[in-house]
Amino acid sequence: MSQPSVVMDVRDLTASAAFWGRLLGVEPGKPRSNGDYLTVGPLASGVALVLQRVDDPRQVKNRVHLDFTVDDIESAVQLILELGGSRLEKQFTVSGETMADPDGNEFCIAAYTRDAQGERVEPTSGP
Repeated sequence: MSQPSVVMDVRDLTASAAFWGRLLGVEPGKPRSNGDYLTVGPLASGVALVLQRVDDPRQVKNRVHLDFTVDDIESAVQLILELGGSRLEKQFTVSGETMADPDGNEFCIAAYTRDAQGERVEPTSGP
């Protein structure tokens, strides 16, 4: 298998594309397949975020979610809120923030990443 994509269900394809495009710093593609799909852009090398329009609202917690590494958690939270996202009351991370996009899809932000074995890697500072 190769060239994976993460497909996220959304109700408003245009609004969600604007949110995720701005958050990821990319220009989303155009709707395709009768306006039901749109590729926002790359999440990582070879992995794309694709939005799929659905009529049903999200009713339960996501079984899969995205984690992002940010330089400054509070600045990232402010941007997410300005773009129409929200901070969840129930947090699923102890040293970051659990957020949601305008459709309620959860994702986490933190100022660290994890290595291939799952060990926490703190950001490096300086050159």
